[in-house]
Amino acid sequence: MLGETTAILPYPRRSAVKFPSFSAAILASLAFLTGCGLNHSNNTSGSGNNGSGTLSSGVFQGAIATGSGSNGAIILVTPDGQFWSVSSQTTSALTPLQGFTSSQLAASGLNYSGPASVFSSPGTSSTSGTVTINSASSSNLSGTISQGSTNDSFSSNALTGFNFNTGATIATLSANSWKATFLDNDTATLTVDSSGNISGASTAGCAISGSVTPDKSGSNFFDLTLTFGAAPCSLPSTTVTGFAVNAGTGSSAVFVGAGSNSGNTMGSAFIATAGTA
Repeated sequence: MLGETTAILPYPRRSAVKFPSFSAAILASLAFLTGCGLNHSNNTSGSGNNGSGTLSSGVFQGAIATGSGSNGAIILVTPDGQFWSVSSQTTSALTPLQGFTSSQLAASGLNYSGPASVFSSPGTSSTSGTVTINSASSSNLSGTISQGSTNDSFSSNALTGFNFNTGATIATLSANSWKATFLDNDTATLTVDSSGNISGASTAGCAISGSVTPDKSGSNFFDLTLTFGAAPCSLPSTTVTGFAVNAGTGSSAVFVGAGSNSGNTMGSAFIATAGTA
């Protein structure tokens, strides 16, 4: 779980999904995150005006500094202020997954913050926290994820080569089959048809269905719905809703998604690359 002093999940490790290297600048900047006012400069990658200034929206890649080291992270901030962070156990690869955090941000003085739900494993209830954005622009995003007395700092840069202003298209997902690693470390082959319907099954025998829909904001991300079948699924007979992003093209594409149930108490996330499980 984010913020705990250990980062060990009770699941066997599988081969890691590699992702572009986390820069030394991101890791070095984690020590300098506190005390920064929100940058209200113009945002060329889209913005959501939630009060005193502009909160930059986009897809960011970075690291979260915890008490036991650093986790990798892919972060989405939507034009209406939703915050989603999917984190990995290391900064060198995005699997195995560590967890994910969701929040609805709003203006708070010179910063933005919001109540957060932090998810660490399927079948385990989320914990409450707070996300605070300390510095934001179209090219970088930093802040903290707090749970009780624990404050985990994050620093990230806009995802290289990703155009957040271009609307998401289902064709970029339906062109591939996807080898997905989920939060419980189970792997699955997912397919997306031309209408955005998702179908698949995991190596453990979990049936998965759902859909992706380009977000109505016109930004480059999808609204996601996933339904898990009966046992042995880690979230048996449960539907979650959230977001998905296709970062990259062709064989280098990475399909990222996360969602929670209607009570925001249970959830799951996945990272997928082109291929089959």
